[in-house]
Amino acid sequence: MATFNYITNTALPGDPSQIVRSASYLYVRCDIGPIHALTFDGSVYTVCGTLDLSPDYFIDMHVLNDGNIATICQSGSNIYLRTYSFDGTYFTQTATSASDINRRRCVYTGMGPAVDTSGTSLRLWNPTLTLNNSSSTGTLTLSADVTDWIYVTTTSSFRAHLQTIYGGPGPMLMASQAYVGSEYFHKVRSPIAGTAIVAGEITSSSDTGIAIFSYIGGSLTRHTTLHLPAGAYAGDVAVLAPVYGVFSGTYIIVAGDYGIYAYDYSGGTGGVWTAGPNRYDDPSGLGGYDMGIVKDGSYLHVVDGYRLKAYEYVTSVPPVADFSGTPTVGVVPLSVQLTDESTNTPTSWLWDFGDGATGAEQNPLHQYASSGSYTVSLEATNVGGSDIETKAGYIMATDPQIVPTASVKEGITPLSVSFDVDVLSGDWVSFAWDFGDGQSSNNKTVTHTYNSTGYHTVILVGTKTDASTETIIRRAWIRIGKLAFEASPSTSDEIPLSVAFTNMSAAPTGYEFRDWHWDFGDVSLGSGLTGPVHIYGEYGGYNVTLSAKMAEPA
Repeated sequence: MATFNYITNTALPGDPSQIVRSASYLYVRCDIGPIHALTFDGSVYTVCGTLDLSPDYFIDMHVLNDGNIATICQSGSNIYLRTYSFDGTYFTQTATSASDINRRRCVYTGMGPAVDTSGTSLRLWNPTLTLNNSSSTGTLTLSADVTDWIYVTTTSSFRAHLQTIYGGPGPMLMASQAYVGSEYFHKVRSPIAGTAIVAGEITSSSDTGIAIFSYIGGSLTRHTTLHLPAGAYAGDVAVLAPVYGVFSGTYIIVAGDYGIYAYDYSGGTGGVWTAGPNRYDDPSGLGGYDMGIVKDGSYLHVVDGYRLKAYEYVTSVPPVADFSGTPTVGVVPLSVQLTDESTNTPTSWLWDFGDGATGAEQNPLHQYASSGSYTVSLEATNVGGSDIETKAGYIMATDPQIVPTASVKEGITPLSVSFDVDVLSGDWVSFAWDFGDGQSSNNKTVTHTYNSTGYHTVILVGTKTDASTETIIRRAWIRIGKLAFEASPSTSDEIPLSVAFTNMSAAPTGYEFRDWHWDFGDVSLGSGLTGPVHIYGEYGGYNVTLSAKMAEPA
């Protein structure tokens, strides 16, 4: 599946109407104004240089194989071919020769005289291109024999708009341009010389879209018309994916009013073009009569007569959902860490834990409160689609036969806790404790002192006479804080002595200390103060005590 991501746009003076690209630069032709040379870094356009060809009428431009650009302009009855190099800042005109046309296998277009009065048509020409001189500005002479033509619907005079020439002399597809009438062809695009898919843009009072032609065996055949949404004017066409052979599956992209529209071909000469699911409606809209579109890797650059806009074509393969859990068997309450192992980079997840609860985290920790067998499913999704993996009876939670007990579960270091085991059923021969602070014991009943703050997970493993075991995990079961302070100064030979006390106490996450109480050791007491200042009036040594209650926030 594919989609378009709109990236950015930039306004260019002079009504931008055509865009081509070399390996290093984008070139935008404006109907009123210069050629702009730009770069694009994936997020921002930068104008590097301009080329002004006024007062000539600017017809077309193309990039040659050596990276130079060819421009075709009309002055009076003459058509001029000029080529230019660009060094990143300035354009420099280069010499043009007739041999360059063939050697560079370039694409030239031009406006010719009125050649027909029968209406609008798509024609195949076999032209001979010559230059009247070999100077840096060549006068381009076009002579052609019409070898095939189809689809005449109106009676209006028009001028030939020669569109596509591959490899110099040879078959060329030409679209005539009629400004009156019920239908006309305007742009022709062909991904392969000679035999290719050709998309000619048409409009009429009843239909707007792209006409699909093929040139096979010396003749043109019209296959179908791609219908754009109502009211959407089709401005230009680009081939997004390469076409291998004739009609062998590709996307074509149409730049039209208010969006970019993608069509997918099903393959074969009798295949069908269908609107892809990746149509993108740009909220700011595309508009204008003259549009241009060019593919640059995964990017599409579009001019619409007003702006240059960038889109990114993003394809994505649907995920293949999979997951694992640890542990999958245990006693309640059973905490299971579920881990997403889906491929193809999902971006969202939906878990069904089988106990009525769901989750949207990628790797959730879920607790089963009741015994039973639970089926777990994961739906993984990205822009390409979604996939569901279901594992029946994946979690087995059982009722415990032994239960650990603790005399106290929260307090202040050093905290002494007495642990014991309540045996509900079964014959047990040994017990092993892990107190969560690096210490352990193999006694059924044991007293352990905690000297470190924080949350401590306690694990009890019981072994029965038949060597089977049961593991009970109490996560963050023991919660311990620490009371501490500093005094400044702590020693002095001056009387009276003012001492500032800094409270350095730390409660575990989710807890706080309350009811602060200070005993300064000189019969003076302080309450509710976190950082008091106390004045000692007599010489001597004093034992200072800080106490408080640790509790969850109210």
